[in-house]
Amino acid sequence: MAGAVAEIIVICVDNSRWMLSQKKFQTQCDAIMHYCQAKFAEHQDTVVGLYTMGSSRYPKLLDPTRSLAQIHDSLQEIYPCEEDSELELAHALSHACFPLLPALDRPDRKARILLIIGGLTDLASEHAKEIGKKYRETDLSFDAHTTRMLLCV
Repeated sequence: MAGAVAEIIVICVDNSRWMLSQKKFQTQCDAIMHYCQAKFAEHQDTVVGLYTMGSSRYPKLLDPTRSLAQIHDSLQEIYPCEEDSELELAHALSHACFPLLPALDRPDRKARILLIIGGLTDLASEHAKEIGKKYRETDLSFDAHTTRMLLCV
């Protein structure tokens, strides 16, 4: 794609109890793989990392990579938490930005956080939007999608 800029992307994966349905979780994983394929096709230097949001006790971070095989394998290792907890957006947003810091100082790279949300969260949507605005002020792109959107794709 002409004019495309390389990106460092961290996808925050919903592994909360809201994703216990195998079909719902697999749909999320399929959407992530399609997203990565599209982003990799846009620019040869784009990389993607993964971070789980279901419980801060079980975070899994895949450092940004171009390897679809590594992304696929990491998604296969993530399991929804069965405990009665909300999606921990505050924790994810505070930690997912660490791999993106190098991109913020480089004009040839964009930084992006993609949140995939399947259920209730520990943040009100207004608060999440405010955090997104603050991130955008530092040139960090911020996208949030509910699984209802993913299921319609």
